[in-house]
Amino acid sequence: MADAGTLTSLGAAVVSAGGALWAFWSARRLERDKAEGAERLKRLEAQLGAEGRLQDSRTRYEWDARRRLFEEVEPVMFLTGEVMEMTFARVANMAQAAAGGRLGPGDGSWLRGPDNYYLLTSVFRVLRPLACLRMMTEKLTRLDFSLDARVQAAYVLGKMYRDVLSGPFDLAAQAPVRRYAYVAPDPSRPYVVKDEAVQHMQHLYTDELEAVVDTLLVRDAEGRLSLKRYGMFRAELLDPAHETARLMAPALLLFRRAGPANRPVLWRALLACGLIAKISLDVLTERSGAPGAGRTLGGRLEAALREPWLAELRAGATDAALDAELEACVRGLRERLEGNRVVHLRLA
Repeated sequence: MADAGTLTSLGAAVVSAGGALWAFWSARRLERDKAEGAERLKRLEAQLGAEGRLQDSRTRYEWDARRRLFEEVEPVMFLTGEVMEMTFARVANMAQAAAGGRLGPGDGSWLRGPDNYYLLTSVFRVLRPLACLRMMTEKLTRLDFSLDARVQAAYVLGKMYRDVLSGPFDLAAQAPVRRYAYVAPDPSRPYVVKDEAVQHMQHLYTDELEAVVDTLLVRDAEGRLSLKRYGMFRAELLDPAHETARLMAPALLLFRRAGPANRPVLWRALLACGLIAKISLDVLTERSGAPGAGRTLGGRLEAALREPWLAELRAGATDAALDAELEACVRGLRERLEGNRVVHLRLA
């Protein structure tokens, strides 16, 4: 049998060998962990570098897109604001004229025509926002306007304005309902209907609206669009041989001798256009941090019935019938916003 000294030596050797083996394994594991850590760090640095480059690229893209939006669209936005202001003022003036009995089928109507100043300027000012929409659309087809909620809102409101004039049927269906079963004009004979309030044309076909817009714009030799001045428009319109006279005929048919009683659907559409024009003007002119800035389009529309400027459309009178018309306009326009899924579009 081995003596105690031999056993002690053997145990010490085993312990020493085990310690050396553990140290070797630990060193190898440490080296492996270091290598794996270095590899993970390398991958992380590469990922962060790629993300950084992607972020830098995105930042440069957004900056360039915003710069192009500002350079190309901002002048049109400013012009649209000016036009919308004049449009709202004319619709408000028409409401005042209607309250005073100066609109409608009678000989005293301010819209009697055929070359009446009030008729021609009303048609010009109510339809001119559509020319601004055409100019904006031509710009935006080449630009990313998803980066600017203000531009998006102006575009949405412009399209809504156009669609109200070409399809007021949903507005007419709002309570109080305005029955509308129009009889289309026959170019070969005078336009006469039995029930003017129901059967007279009170909207423009989409193709007619596009043709009308053509008469309100001028394109220069380089293809750039600009708004036509009223003087040129009037001269062309009163020249029977000019294309403008032919293309504007459907619009003049709508407006001539129109009033709330004999063209109730058109009247509601005009009030809706007035609301859109004023909201558009507010969107185009407000600045970040101003009271009410950042509201959604739906919120702005709901607030319209409480805005001080609504008194201009009410013509300074507490007319329950007019209030009902304005409430119908707000309901119908909100449904359109919801249908287009932009009711919650918020301006930052």
